[in-house]
Amino acid sequence: MNKSRHQSLYDFLQALQLEYVSAELRSKIYTSNSDKRYYKRVMSHKKEKIEDISLRNDLNTIFTDDSVKKEVYALTHTKFGIPTFVYRNDEDKAKFEESDLLNYFSVGSEVKIQGDDESVEIGIIVDAQQFENKWNDGNNDIDSIPIVVKKRRDQNEAIVLVSQISRIL
Repeated sequence: MNKSRHQSLYDFLQALQLEYVSAELRSKIYTSNSDKRYYKRVMSHKKEKIEDISLRNDLNTIFTDDSVKKEVYALTHTKFGIPTFVYRNDEDKAKFEESDLLNYFSVGSEVKIQGDDESVEIGIIVDAQQFENKWNDGNNDIDSIPIVVKKRRDQNEAIVLVSQISRIL
């Protein structure tokens, strides 16, 4: 993310909207009440700034235009696999990425599972230990890490790659 003083006002607005969506995602995946409250405050401040810029410049935003909302959310939320979290800089990414991903793929989380035939099943993460171990080992190919999911329909456990699941938020 570029510093705001090096961005046009429109680019700054776009960055604020991405930051808002990322904070919203974090408010849903973090389990700690203090983390949830923090990210809701961040969302509130970002929304205020987004609306101010929008009002002064008559620009559509994620709050006023469904097509803008769809476009911005698509940059963060993926159909399956790891969402694209927004970080201010590489230092913040190094500091927070692990926590974001461990919370996103936490045990007990309800997920959609993409089948080999493009079908979708629903399940719950029952074991993410390999994900935690691989993450701690510095594995660069996170999408190929297996997670154990209990499928809702047949109650069977299945090993599913990170790239084939997505949290239901």
